[in-house]
Amino acid sequence: MLTAGNQWVVPNNWNSTNNTIEVIGGGGASEGGVANRGQNGAGGGAYSKSVNVALTPGTIAGASVGAGGTAGGNGGDTWLCNSTSNCASIAGTAVVVGAKGGAAGTSSGAGLGGAAASGVATGTGSLKFSGGNGAANGSPGGCSAGGAGGGAAGPNGNGGNAGGAGVCAGGGGGGGGGGAAGGSSTSNPVGSPGGNGANAGGLVAGTGGIGSTADAVPPTAGSSSSSSSGGGGGSGRDAAGGAGGNGTEFNSSPAFGSGGGGGPGQGNSFGGSPGGLYGGGAGGGSVSAASQPGGQGLIVIKWTPTTQPTIYTFTSSGTFWPHLNSLSNINYLVVAGGGAGGSGAGGGGGAGGVLPGSTPLAAGLSYVVTIGAGGAAPGLNGRNSSFAGFATAIGGGAGGSGGSAPNLAQIGGSGGGGVSVSSGFGPGAAGTAGQGNNGGSGAANLSSGGGGGCGAAGQNGQSSAISGNGGIGCSSSISGTPTNYGGGGGGGGPPANGTAGSGGSGGGGNGSVTATGAAGTPNTGGGGGGVTGGPGGSGVVLISVP
Repeated sequence: MLTAGNQWVVPNNWNSTNNTIEVIGGGGASEGGVANRGQNGAGGGAYSKSVNVALTPGTIAGASVGAGGTAGGNGGDTWLCNSTSNCASIAGTAVVVGAKGGAAGTSSGAGLGGAAASGVATGTGSLKFSGGNGAANGSPGGCSAGGAGGGAAGPNGNGGNAGGAGVCAGGGGGGGGGGAAGGSSTSNPVGSPGGNGANAGGLVAGTGGIGSTADAVPPTAGSSSSSSSGGGGGSGRDAAGGAGGNGTEFNSSPAFGSGGGGGPGQGNSFGGSPGGLYGGGAGGGSVSAASQPGGQGLIVIKWTPTTQPTIYTFTSSGTFWPHLNSLSNINYLVVAGGGAGGSGAGGGGGAGGVLPGSTPLAAGLSYVVTIGAGGAAPGLNGRNSSFAGFATAIGGGAGGSGGSAPNLAQIGGSGGGGVSVSSGFGPGAAGTAGQGNNGGSGAANLSSGGGGGCGAAGQNGQSSAISGNGGIGCSSSISGTPTNYGGGGGGGGPPANGTAGSGGSGGGGNGSVTATGAAGTPNTGGGGGGVTGGPGGSGVVLISVP
């Protein structure tokens, strides 16, 4: 379930012949702030479903989750692409599924629901449904009732339209998500009920909220039962409207489904209510009432895995969304960016910290993943990588630099290698316990030390003009294949008849004698090789879901 973000990492076991991707657009916001009448209600978001979408495991799919409209604005469109290119709008050529957001209530009238015809759905069995329309205000006798919001469309059908225009007794009830229209307003002092939500497979439908039973008696919110869309909120009479119910077609706890429309308010500047989650349109309030927000959009991705476990590989920063059907401990590996090698027969860069672990996750939450860059130039450490608040791997330390601007090696996930300078021999820098090892020290004859690696310290330089090798990395099978990460960079050799150090297994760059040291391998956290400072390799985060 994706409720935010602009990308999704396609897992290793994506099945292009057995999957569905469903989306709901954001609900529109109600009109607000008009001083001489009630406020118009907003439309609900549309729904689309694509079947057997072809995606490439390990790639990044661009996405956009439509925001619920705010401050009188339209709901945002929701879509998912097969790449990050040509994915800037629902009209992009890479879009494989998309649903329009609902329109806001405005001075021109109530907002319309997102149109199915403007959505994107592919594959045999694909579906498209329109969001429900909002209702206009009604102000006979100066009562200034607002108009209700339309329900979001869902897998069971179009969103319910809001009830009729408001009158003295209160506006019509909000439309049910993927279900029935709201009740019509009346001339007696009883608010109208919200529309019921649609049901699935004969289960009990979501229930529309009850309108005010007398002046100043608050109406009730819409509700849902198992596998139903949310009911619309009831309308108020001298009271604020009832909120649209949250849908449960996709999951009941936490609730994920198509939301009901918000109920309208009436009398004494009482406001309408927000649209339900996901995609419900907001109900309008009475005179001068503030605009209410629509329910945000949603992306639901289901597939039959080709293998187990499911592996997500993050090579750039992003967001991880846990599986609702697998909330046991997940395993992870966090690797930071490697440090740059030093200049002037410099030491090898230390590897980025390597940090494995496991943790339980909570349903319905997202987790931020940050990928650290490698040190880009001599003297620069690698950047940290992290997985939410569970693990932070420390960037590798830069190798020491000699020549006209000597610098000592830097501490890091693994420490940078030391360099031989005129004032003495530079020591290797310390690594971080549990993540890496120390760098090797420099020696006479401009022999530098290798950068520390995850699996071993960097080798010291030797006085016979031989620089130290980078420390070896650590092997991990979290991806399904044994792979080395966090190798230290080789020390740079003296320019005359010297021997440079080799990079450690796990992406460490080789040192050099005259040219720039080799860069650490991207997405391994390897340290850069010494001499004119080869850059460190970028980090990576892998997450394994049982």
